[in-house]
Amino acid sequence: DQELKNLEKKFQKEINEKRKEIINLDEETQLLDLGSESRRKNVDLLERKNVELEGYAKYAERQLLRRYKEFFETIYDTVVKEVEAIGIKEGFDLIIKKEEPELKSGQISDLQFKIGIRTVLYHSKDVDVTSKVIENLNANYLKEKGKK
Repeated sequence: DQELKNLEKKFQKEINEKRKEIINLDEETQLLDLGSESRRKNVDLLERKNVELEGYAKYAERQLLRRYKEFFETIYDTVVKEVEAIGIKEGFDLIIKKEEPELKSGQISDLQFKIGIRTVLYHSKDVDVTSKVIENLNANYLKEKGKK
C-alpha cells in the first residue's frame, strides 16, 4: 500500500533529521572547553534530544505496526469473504488453507515445526479454488478502481 510506504518514508526522514541534528550537536559539543557552562548545556541538550529520538522512533514503530496490522486484517477479511462466496456459490462444504512450507531449513527444530503445523498433505487439483479466488479479487479490485 503506497500510503503505508509514504508514512514509513516520512517517519524515516524525520528520524534521520533528528539523528543528523544530534550528530551536529555532538560535534559542536566536542569543540567546547571541558567544564564550560556552554558545554554542560550542550551535553544536557544532547541527552534530551537522544531521549526524544528514542521516544519518537518507538512511536513511529508502533504507528507503522498498527497501520500494517490494520492493512493486512483488511486484506485477510476480503479474501475470507471471497472464499466464502465461492464456497457457497459452488456448493463446497469446506474450504481449507493449503500450506506448502519451504522445508529446506537450517535447523531441525524449524523443520519439525513446519512439518507439525502442516495440515493438508495432499489435495486434488479439482478442489483447489485458489485461482478462482484470485480472479474474483482482481475483478473486484478493478471494479473498485474504476469507480474512483
